[in-house]
Amino acid sequence: RHLDMFSEEVLERWYAEDCPGTSQTKTLFMVGEDAGSCLRVISSEGSRYNKALMGYVLQSHVRVLVVTDNVGRVMARSVIRLLLRSDTREPVIFADPMFFTLGFSYELQAELLYQARALQEHMGVPVVHACSVLAAPPEPGSCPEGGYVRRVTELDYDVVWVELLECDGVAPYTYSEELPYDELLQQHTAGVLTRTAEQPQLVIAVLPRSDSPSADRYARERQGLTGWTIVPEKPRDDAGGTRTNNHR
Repeated sequence: RHLDMFSEEVLERWYAEDCPGTSQTKTLFMVGEDAGSCLRVISSEGSRYNKALMGYVLQSHVRVLVVTDNVGRVMARSVIRLLLRSDTREPVIFADPMFFTLGFSYELQAELLYQARALQEHMGVPVVHACSVLAAPPEPGSCPEGGYVRRVTELDYDVVWVELLECDGVAPYTYSEELPYDELLQQHTAGVLTRTAEQPQLVIAVLPRSDSPSADRYARERQGLTGWTIVPEKPRDDAGGTRTNNHR
């Protein structure tokens, strides 16, 4: 049902051979291995987190932007998902945080930024991340049938939250990365998300809309704090050969 929410044109571009990123089963299943993240196959946390791996592997609206070294080891990656905005019911691609296997690298960051720009151009769909602010529709006060937003006014913030939805899926679990104001401003629930027959829709991420009084403050406070927003102070030449993966 999730894929039914998107036009044929969007889906054709998403599944095209030249769509940036990869949907290879092995890459998605092993996404936590090289970086040693909580989603690695054999985890010290038991199956607390890695049970969500099938939420990546089995669902074709999930891809990953990835940079590998000359022997195929993942050096940097960001999981991306084709999701639905809760307010306009329009598609958006949400990119998880950048993960670096051997620590932050400007060169690897530049590779992922390039892939994200190429993806947005290829898809004709916005690519956003945890520090993004979503554009408000021409008539912000109205939503199409089924559309909604959440407004939160706390701690001197006034935010119109838009939920990014995975409307259904075949996997019972998936994973959602932590967002900056989950606890302070009720942004969303992070971690392993459970899908049930009674509640098939999951909220993967939540972002502010540009007509929020606190939208500029949100973006300003997040600037420079993640791989998506760190700006190099000067050109830097990081050692090590890398190459961009752009295949299915």
